[in-house]
Amino acid sequence: IPMVKFLSLDQKTKTVLSLESAFTDIFAIVFFLVALEAILKGHLDAGSVFFNIGPKTFISMGLGLSFALIWAAIKKYFPDSTDMQFSGEAWALLCYGASQLLQLNGAMSVLCLGFALANLNLLPQWLGRFFSPVPVTYANTQLLSEITFLLKTFFFLYLGMLISFSNITLVLVGLVIVIGIFLTRYLSIRLMFPSKKCQLIDALALTSMGPRGLACAVLATLPIQAGIESGEAIQQILFAVIPISIFLTAVFVFICENEAGRKKFQFLFPKHDNSSAAETGSSS
Repeated sequence: IPMVKFLSLDQKTKTVLSLESAFTDIFAIVFFLVALEAILKGHLDAGSVFFNIGPKTFISMGLGLSFALIWAAIKKYFPDSTDMQFSGEAWALLCYGASQLLQLNGAMSVLCLGFALANLNLLPQWLGRFFSPVPVTYANTQLLSEITFLLKTFFFLYLGMLISFSNITLVLVGLVIVIGIFLTRYLSIRLMFPSKKCQLIDALALTSMGPRGLACAVLATLPIQAGIESGEAIQQILFAVIPISIFLTAVFVFICENEAGRKKFQFLFPKHDNSSAAETGSSS
């Protein structure tokens, strides 16, 4: 998401990539935890899988939306409380804890909480008597962004200490997975973004944005914590996927932003126009 903000892409493309990043992590967590639970039980139960992915996910979303409405009500009647430092962050943690305590998906609940708080202005006018229609502003999220940056810095430091390339076979498996990620993205972009709706730079950027990050790193540590025999191998493979995917994304993004580089990869999307949103805007 931070990388997308500085690229010369169409605004719709940036929105698609930002939403994809948010939803991908959430659904990766859901499916991974369901698969892990099935491995620990020794069998894959269709009923439990359906409940974890289906109703359980929607219940988590409903809980997050409920917390958002409660916060909007508090903001309406007790505005001084919501203006306190860390009050919003504390409410999000409370939402996450309540969701996990109920054995629901805390990540999905917090995602819906944030989505609802950012769109309170869409509430019907008659609800304005009970809830504050003022959405979360950029100023409200400045503290959260600084905390997030600090946590990411220390987490990636911790991640770097855990990564080991002693087993070249596991690293190669990680490389194959990364190639599979980018190949899948390429085929998807060819199918969903025809030349009339997408310029070359947007198509290449959409294909390039396949880096794995914090969610992947956290999930990689769960199998070994659960005592799964191959947990260490899974962790090392995923730890190899993260830096390789980030490095390739950085290289591909550099190519996307360079007109000469885009021309060399025009064969991937031969019918797409080789111009950026910034160039189109300046020419018009």
